[in-house]
Amino acid sequence: MIETLRMPFFVLALVLLAFAVSFEIGLGLIWPALVPPLGGQLPDVSPGFGVPYLAAIDLILVYATAAIALSFLWPALAGRVQAAIGILLALTGGLLVLALILAAFAALMLMLTLLLAVPFGTLAYFAAFADFPTAKAAAALAAIMAFKLGFAICLILAHQRFLKMKILMLVIVSSLALTWLTALLHALVPGFLAAITDALAALITSVLALVWIAVLFIGNLPGLVRAIRSLLTARPAT
Repeated sequence: MIETLRMPFFVLALVLLAFAVSFEIGLGLIWPALVPPLGGQLPDVSPGFGVPYLAAIDLILVYATAAIALSFLWPALAGRVQAAIGILLALTGGLLVLALILAAFAALMLMLTLLLAVPFGTLAYFAAFADFPTAKAAAALAAIMAFKLGFAICLILAHQRFLKMKILMLVIVSSLALTWLTALLHALVPGFLAAITDALAALITSVLALVWIAVLFIGNLPGLVRAIRSLLTARPAT
């Protein structure tokens, strides 16, 4: 397949995916976390969780695409190390995503509790979360969606056999669907409730990312077992 792979399109696909992930992670660093400080005071500005959390699913897509690139360029090396790297990344990523799930759930419960605790809790909710930056989030999601669509198109243009890779295609569809769902949840409710649906979108994204990490872990187990067996059989007898 490497002989017929159109490298300019493949490289452009990787660049576009890197732009999308960098954008998501960058927004996560700019917007404050949806967790109150240790002193118990509420944050002063409306946070955004849904957009940065998309990086959880897109980093899985980065791994899948990088694994394909490695198998194209260095097939012998890929066969030896891919399973071990996949297991290690799945274990590490699973713990990180689990922490993200707990943070998003805690934030969602905090906002719902405040909103329903009339009157003082509701006033605190409006003071802290009612000014969610819906317009900025919509612009960010539009740019991220454009990057992801460009990635998918360039990947198919690089080689049509990518369409037959079911796992890769399903991860791409999941990434696009979650981006669209996040934008939809922002737009479905009045602006003062957008922070709640944003946390809900983040929770859905992180849960689905955890499912894909579990699939990655299970899928790499046979390769790891084969690699261990080959090392044991290759060891000279004493």
